[in-house]
Amino acid sequence: MSDVEAPRLPGDRAAAMARHLDVLALLQVSASVLTAVVVVISVLLGLGAVSIAWRAADEPTRIASAVTASLFFATAACLALWAGARYLAARALQRHAGWARLTALAVAALDVFVVPFGTVLSLYAMWVLMHPDVRPRFRPR
Repeated sequence: MSDVEAPRLPGDRAAAMARHLDVLALLQVSASVLTAVVVVISVLLGLGAVSIAWRAADEPTRIASAVTASLFFATAACLALWAGARYLAARALQRHAGWARLTALAVAALDVFVVPFGTVLSLYAMWVLMHPDVRPRFRPR
């Protein structure tokens, strides 16, 4: 038996990239769900800070709790928008919508800064979405 692998046909490469595209969409949906979990946690922490502010006896504690609550709620709002954008891009990738590839690349460009998992997902997304066998799937119809 030989250790030499049989050469891949061009159709095999296109099928492999189609699988990578499906995996990328699934990873993006999963990441959006995890981001939504962080949104819920941030809202709960913000509510906890609000309850501390209501019960605080002194003014500095009340102010610090209010600022903390505001930061948690602002973080939750930004992350909710991010989770929504990521989910919309993932669903559009699954449907091969014409605008999905560029939107997913924009999401991937921002994901680079979410170390370490976002960076890895971003690099994988860029590799898949920039591949020559994937580009034709997203041409406007």
